[in-house]
Amino acid sequence: MINYNGLTPLHVAVLSHNAVVKQLSCLENPHSSTAEGLMQRKWMFVECIKTLFLMGASLTTRDLKSGRTCFHMASEEANMELLQVILNQPLSLPIVNFKTFSGNTALHIVCSLHSNRSQVEAVKLLMRNGADPGSRNFENDLPAQLVPEGVTGKKVRQILKGNMLKLK
Repeated sequence: MINYNGLTPLHVAVLSHNAVVKQLSCLENPHSSTAEGLMQRKWMFVECIKTLFLMGASLTTRDLKSGRTCFHMASEEANMELLQVILNQPLSLPIVNFKTFSGNTALHIVCSLHSNRSQVEAVKLLMRNGADPGSRNFENDLPAQLVPEGVTGKKVRQILKGNMLKLK
C-alpha cells in the first residue's frame, strides 16, 4: 500500500524513527522524562520496522517522488540502528548500491551530510557492506565529491580511499 505521498508503511516507519533520533540528538538533558519517552518511541518504531519485514515489506520499494528506498531514508540521518536492521535482512546486499531517481546511492547520501555525529561510522558500515565509492550519480558526482570540508570530511575521504584501518 502507498499513501498520498507515495510512501509505504515501511517508509513512514523509517522516517518516523529518523525524526525521533533527530529529536534525541537535540536534547540538552539525555536523562529527562522527555528523553525517556523518545527512547520508548524509538524502540517502538524499530519493532514496527522489524514486524513489517516479517510481514513481507520490501527493501527495494521506492517512494514515488524521489525513488528512495527505506535504506536511502535511513542514510539521510546516518541512522546506524536502522542501517544495521536493514542490512541484517535476508537479501539486503543489493540494496547498498540502489540508486534514487537522481542516481544517488546510500553512500552519496551519507557522504553529503553536514554535522552528523554518525557520519563516519555510517560510511564505514556502508563500505564494509559493499558500497561502491566509484558510483556516480546523474550529475556525475562521486560520493567523495559530496563530502563537506572539515575534520569529519577528512576522515570520510580516508575511508572512501580504503584507509579504514587508520581510523580504528
